Amino acid sequence: MGLNHLGETKAAEGDLAGALAHFGQSLAIAERLAAADPSNAGWQRDLSVSLNKLGDTKAAEGDLAGALAHFGRSLAIVERLAAADPSNAGWQSDLSVSLIGLGGTKAAQGDLAGALAHFGQSLAIVERLAAADPSNAGWQRDLYVSHWMLADLNERRGETQAAQVHWRQAYAVLKGIQERGLHVSPADLAGLEAIRAWVQAAAH
Repeated sequence: MGLNHLGETKAAEGDLAGALAHFGQSLAIAERLAAADPSNAGWQRDLSVSLNKLGDTKAAEGDLAGALAHFGRSLAIVERLAAADPSNAGWQSDLSVSLIGLGGTKAAQGDLAGALAHFGQSLAIVERLAAADPSNAGWQRDLYVSHWMLADLNERRGETQAAQVHWRQAYAVLKGIQERGLHVSPADLAGLEAIRAWVQAAAH
């Protein structure tokens, strides 16, 4: 939707109030369309996307309760879509995105156990997607990010061994992306070097 693109631009500029206004307008439209035809999977997905964008923006402005509410609504929608068509990789990917949103918000609230549960569910999904299509750079990166988030979360929980497992997995996945000639962003390359240094230090 055009409103979502405008909201993304405002968010990138740091204008969270403007982003919320555009995302809110987009949500109102998506809600009307989804209510008019609940069997239309495309409109249901549009609704979940609008909810996620509002959740991200609410989290960015520090409204964690608001973010959690929006991510929770989005999750309920994509869970229904994914359950209705388990073979649809797009629905599975959307489910992973909503789980990450919820996990990140719960982590910000200090609910590390809740965050761990959501991140673990997301990891299981992206592992299946990445294994099914190793040439899909997006899904491979999602797998890398999932391991990174779980490593960081386990460190915060004091679970050093679990964190080490995920750091090594994150390194292996991102290194594999690079070796296969798939796109790696400068930020991810910096992450690769940071993990490489950690892995080398941990080995000594």
